[in-house]
Amino acid sequence: CGVDEVARNALAGGLEAVARLGQVAFRGDDAAVVEVGPDLDAGARALGVSASALGEALVSRTVTTAGETIATPRTPTAAASTRDALAKGLYLRCFDWVVERTNEATATFDEDSTACGLLDIFGFERFDVNRFEQLCINYGNEKLQEKFCYDLFRSVQDEYEAEAVP
Repeated sequence: CGVDEVARNALAGGLEAVARLGQVAFRGDDAAVVEVGPDLDAGARALGVSASALGEALVSRTVTTAGETIATPRTPTAAASTRDALAKGLYLRCFDWVVERTNEATATFDEDSTACGLLDIFGFERFDVNRFEQLCINYGNEKLQEKFCYDLFRSVQDEYEAEAVP
């Protein structure tokens, strides 16, 4: 597939960490306590850290200033927000890595090479540089156009039915 086994395993580990982090739960009133379980263990293993270190990082905020380290406990809500931010950041890095590898694999620097054009609802587009990001943008635009058309035709059909128009 063009990606070596080490890179594939690292990507799979990152995605596993994202999925497992989403299942980590917290309890407590003022200070969050992480619920130890298989998701915390697997997420930590995928990230290459200990479960206790990951759990501590999620439930407390540590600040070091002027040689003094202060740890402040997070509420369960704040700990969940920290967990979600970590998962989103990991997912973003995984996605960016896939986009970068896709762009590298499909890049051409030869003037005489073949071109890739895209036909969408607004017509045919041909870019001098057409990358994976553009494909994602075009796909998103097509899905928005599909939803718009569906909603428009659905509302007209509902109006016709309400007015008993055959």
